[in-house]
Amino acid sequence: MKIILFADPGIDDSLAIMYSILHPEIELLAVVTSYGNVSVSDSTKNAAYLLHLANHPEIPVIVGASHPFTEEPQVFYPGIHGEDGLGPYTPPDDFSASIYPFEKVFEIIEQHIDEVVIVDVEGRHH
Repeated sequence: MKIILFADPGIDDSLAIMYSILHPEIELLAVVTSYGNVSVSDSTKNAAYLLHLANHPEIPVIVGASHPFTEEPQVFYPGIHGEDGLGPYTPPDDFSASIYPFEKVFEIIEQHIDEVVIVDVEGRHH
């Protein structure tokens, strides 16, 4: 199964990323990040760092939503996920990775139109 994973890594979505990399029947085509557990900036850096640690930096990280459509204030829960989202772990300050704009999602879908599955593990707490 080929998937595009929508996530906001935090600790919980980090497990989803690792599971999708390690599962023999899943091919992770991309990770689309957004705000949620942390800001979109932090979740994007976290996703790229996790892919780097898993020796899969070739998997695209795509920036998604930075705020809700309703313009409600964003509330993060550092007591659960830590200040940067990965608990006590933080990507190094000098870490960098290739990050793609949201339009990359359409390119990937077109390449795999008959076989791609969108998996959204982002949770919204309202």
